[in-house]
Amino acid sequence: MKVYWGVAVSSLILVLSMPVMGASDGLSISSKQLKIVVSKDIKAASEKVEAIKDYKVLSRIQNELTGYLEGLPAGARTEIVITGFRLRSGASGFFGMSGSDEIDARVTIKDKKKKQLAYFTLSADNGRSGRSQPPTRRLVSLVQEFGQEFGIKLNFSMGKLPFFPGIIRVYPR
Repeated sequence: MKVYWGVAVSSLILVLSMPVMGASDGLSISSKQLKIVVSKDIKAASEKVEAIKDYKVLSRIQNELTGYLEGLPAGARTEIVITGFRLRSGASGFFGMSGSDEIDARVTIKDKKKKQLAYFTLSADNGRSGRSQPPTRRLVSLVQEFGQEFGIKLNFSMGKLPFFPGIIRVYPR
């Protein structure tokens, strides 16, 4: 009984701590620090719109980027425009026959006074995986790749060197 109570309380805390989201059309999402929208070109392609809504792509991206946004100056707002999206479907997704899954975006970071602090473009793909994976799993790895690229470019644009765990090793003497 105690385990269920703990899970219920944890779930309630998680739901209450989530930022209030703006539009509920599935093609834009907004919080205090982050705004993500889909470009007009993508909105014109009904199969892309359907995939973005069905797989909750924007909320997955928001969840992935939340930790990176904590290092920004107080009051800074990140605006992301998704300019390209591709999630393979059917047999092409399972056998890697038709290229890779992709997310492309333009990122603008502005301070409280709407002054631009940084601007960069992102392009993430999961490569031509020959492995049999369902679309949700491929999307998770694609969003993780997007988050890593975001973190690296954000650090460079803010004048910081990115941290690459595992690359620099300190050996005991």
